[in-house]
Amino acid sequence: MSFSDLTFLFYFLPLFFAVYYILPFRFKNAALVLGSFAFYFISAGARDTLLLSGVLLLHYALARAMAGKEVRTRKALLIIALAADLFCLVYFKYAAFILENLGKLTGTAFSLVELALPLGISFYLFQSAGYLIDVYRGEEAEKNLIDYAAFTIAFPQLTMGPILRYREWRGALKERTITREDVFSGFELFVVGLCFKVLLADQLAPLWASLERIGYEYLSTPLAWLGAVSYSLQLYFDFSGYSLMAMGLGQMLALPVPRNFDLPYTARSVSEFYRRWHITLGTWFRDYVYIPLGGSRNGNARTVLSLTVVWFFTGLWHGASWNFVLWGVMLLGFILLEKFCIGNFLKGHKVLSHVHQLLSGEALALLLDGQIEQQALAQRGGEGVHHIDVGIGELLLHVLGGDARTLVGGGEGAGEVDADDVLAGSQNGAHGLLKLAYVGGGGGGQHAAADLSVEILEADGAAVQQVGVIVPIDVDGQGHHGQLQLLGHVVGQVAAAVGHNDIFAHGINLLGSDIPRYHSMKTAAGKEPNCK
Repeated sequence: MSFSDLTFLFYFLPLFFAVYYILPFRFKNAALVLGSFAFYFISAGARDTLLLSGVLLLHYALARAMAGKEVRTRKALLIIALAADLFCLVYFKYAAFILENLGKLTGTAFSLVELALPLGISFYLFQSAGYLIDVYRGEEAEKNLIDYAAFTIAFPQLTMGPILRYREWRGALKERTITREDVFSGFELFVVGLCFKVLLADQLAPLWASLERIGYEYLSTPLAWLGAVSYSLQLYFDFSGYSLMAMGLGQMLALPVPRNFDLPYTARSVSEFYRRWHITLGTWFRDYVYIPLGGSRNGNARTVLSLTVVWFFTGLWHGASWNFVLWGVMLLGFILLEKFCIGNFLKGHKVLSHVHQLLSGEALALLLDGQIEQQALAQRGGEGVHHIDVGIGELLLHVLGGDARTLVGGGEGAGEVDADDVLAGSQNGAHGLLKLAYVGGGGGGQHAAADLSVEILEADGAAVQQVGVIVPIDVDGQGHHGQLQLLGHVVGQVAAAVGHNDIFAHGINLLGSDIPRYHSMKTAAGKEPNCK
């Protein structure tokens, strides 16, 4: 349940605030805790709620245990807490990534039951760890469990941040006054953030998704730039919209939620951009990693080491893949370049500094898209498609939508293959040129249920097996060539993944458009394909 869901907007939010405003102050924190648990349970389920409860109780107990103890004891308790946090992150978020890469290095196949990542775990673990570090450094631990729980699991910031510091809420949790101006201005902020999310980010997302479906090798330069800009803006409006909604809800609660995005696209360098982007995450890494490692106080070598550690782990924080590590390393490179080489030049050239930031920012933003790693694994050769990604079934289901039942014909491999078989894929190398055709139909404004035939040719043009004929497909009224390229790209990858000569897929929904009805496709034996 996100802030833009109708369930949240028309059921949870009015009910929660009706109860919250009616109750006297001494019960408001308890109401916030119960409401936040309800919000999280509805959003994430029982397993994740139990994990969140365990993390909350562990950090509360260890922080209380630190009170009045000597440094050695406090350090031991902090190590226990951080080890527990690290274990949770590694087990739920990074175990599959670590074992996959370890298996590639050693040639060993490790088996691991992959668990769904608990909702918001990276945020609430970082916030809880920061609280314990502050207590270790001398800040007073919170004695009231309800107040601590309200800080840890307050629903405005629980699942997507910002990452709070307890000192920012300590006073308000003990005493606060809710005014009409707070409620009205908070509601205005919430509505602005909701518009950012629904009217801007959600409307830009389909454009980027459409370009991914087409395939990057088929994009013209202007279209590629349009996609890059739209993706960057979609990311910004999505994240900043959520941040504004969280700020608005915090103001309606009379609890301060800090600003997390401060007009990053007005920045004049990559360094400044990321000081304005996800501010609380950058502050967390600065205070708990960069400065303890020595920061910029002990010479250039220590500065480079500190920045390297920070941006390596910042990349991993965003996701468990080398794609995100590469993003962090590239960002580190830009920051070091600006710090030691071109920083003074950029300060003196306003226009060039903005151009530098925008161009480098676009490249870095695109690396945040997890699909790019998959696309990089699909290499187009001069004589056809060479596919080396065994996860192509995910792309198939994403592009085709709906039911992705397949029928594979020819030779000993003939038979029905379900979606799980396609998802598993194989590394059998199939390549060649592709031809497509559609039959089937729909009507009454419904999306057409179409049958897809593919003819795979050898590099010299000789047909392996004639299974279909070419028919024109003009979905958008602007010519069918691009649509044929799109489906040729996708089906070619599927053909390579399953290692067979012909594939029939049922239930195609091409870019949300109705596919025209055709009846011209025949198999080599003159029969209609048996697609159910």
